[in-house]
Amino acid sequence: MKRIKMIRVFLLILSASISSLVSAQTTSSSTSDWQLMHEINGVQIFAKEASCRISDQLEKPCDYAFLKIVNTTSSDKFIYYNFGLSFTEECNGCQNDTEFSYGISVPANSSLEGDCSFERRELSRIIRNPNLEGGWNFENIAITNPQVD
Repeated sequence: MKRIKMIRVFLLILSASISSLVSAQTTSSSTSDWQLMHEINGVQIFAKEASCRISDQLEKPCDYAFLKIVNTTSSDKFIYYNFGLSFTEECNGCQNDTEFSYGISVPANSSLEGDCSFERRELSRIIRNPNLEGGWNFENIAITNPQVD
């Protein structure tokens, strides 16, 4: 069963990258409140930004993007998506790229939520570390190519 899911993910990524170079993209403005990004086949994807103190060694907390995925149906769903971050310089993770392309199972009538515990890596990404100089200029969170099975 795992092998079949892995093959499906691979074929999905391959077909999406071949079928179009330009994909539909939804972005959110910077916010600490959940914002609806997509709703597809009874699954909702929300996004927000939050600061998290990950170490006492760092003077300032780091900024992260988090996702919440809600399955409003009475059956388990499997969702594929690209978790991108749009910067002035480029959109990192918006393309069908194995590093930021995820597949996640969401049980019926339940939700999964990213938070500062970082228990689910597919639901969080670092935006900026203010303890380091330089870096790109963040614009917004971008979820691309969402698909639900």
